[in-house]
Formats: sequence, structure tokens, C-alpha cells
Amino acid sequence: MENSALQKVNQEVYRRYPEFAGVKPEIQSMPSSGADDQAAGYLLTYTVQATTANDRRITRRLRVSASAQGKINKVSTSR
Repeated sequence: MENSALQKVNQEVYRRYPEFAGVKPEIQSMPSSGADDQAAGYLLTYTVQATTANDRRITRRLRVSASAQGKINKVSTSR
């Protein structure tokens, strides 16, 4: 994934989910769904440790499916 596309995705993620600000994602390549190589995308996984109201620590994950150009296709998060 190009650095400019990654920065574009990171800016949007940090804007929507401030608790993930500054977290560097783990990046996985996803295969193309058709004959067009531009349709290939990436899965970015952001992980943080959060503290609950009763001081228990939980792992929160944010998964972002994005195109090679930096367009976000889908976002899912754990609680």
C-alpha cells in the first residue's frame, strides 16, 4: 500500500475513532475480486488496549477494508 493512501485512510480512521489515534495498523493484502488488478485491496487492523469502568483491560480492534487508492470500503470494530 502506498504511503499516501495509507495516510488518507489513517486520517479518516483517527477522525472517526479518536481512541485509535496514533496507532499504526497491521496491513494485509487482499486478493482481487475480479480481472481488474486495481480492485485488489487491503485489510488494515488497528489494536488498542482499553480500560473498562471496573478497571479491567480489554483489547479493542478496528478492521478497515480499503482500496489501493485509500478509499475505505468497510469498517468493523470490536467492543
